Amino acid sequence: MKSTQKLSLLISNRLGRVHLVLLAAGLIAVAGFSLGQSEGVTVSQKPVLVSITQPVLVEVVPSTVDLLTGNWEQQNHGRRTLTVRDDGTATMVVYPEVVGKFLVGDRLEVDIQWELKDKILTFEMTGGKPAGKIEFVKTMWGSKRDHRIEKLTTSELLLLDEDLDPDVVWNRVEVLAENATTLNQK
Repeated sequence: MKSTQKLSLLISNRLGRVHLVLLAAGLIAVAGFSLGQSEGVTVSQKPVLVSITQPVLVEVVPSTVDLLTGNWEQQNHGRRTLTVRDDGTATMVVYPEVVGKFLVGDRLEVDIQWELKDKILTFEMTGGKPAGKIEFVKTMWGSKRDHRIEKLTTSELLLLDEDLDPDVVWNRVEVLAENATTLNQK
């Protein structure tokens, strides 16, 4: 946007928060922030229309779901990858270490339905491969787990399990290792 173009700015105060609605070139952005008392500043309860000719920078904060979706990886009794999709599904692939290999094999792929309520992330196992090993895992550990999101950034995810024991940190990865191998072979 050129600095000479006009930008319409609508300011309203609801419940002690100021909401900005920016309308320019067909783009609508909404931002909210708290406004403290400043000398000479009055916030009206009625919307005020302001015309601005200077560029305005508005920070867009991603939602928890936006931060959660993507590819994650961790080392916890072997390598685990987690792909979280915004449609409420996820896939976890586990490459267990020695004892885990004896129980479930070299690779376990788990299909997951997930739900986020407040800071509680619920994973429910809906299927996977190999089917017989998935049934074994469900029998041993159950098919549903609740985790409290302790930390979620663009690069790290820390979950606490139902017993409030910390899980190993998940690190965001752009491309999962198993996908990178497949892409390199093509």
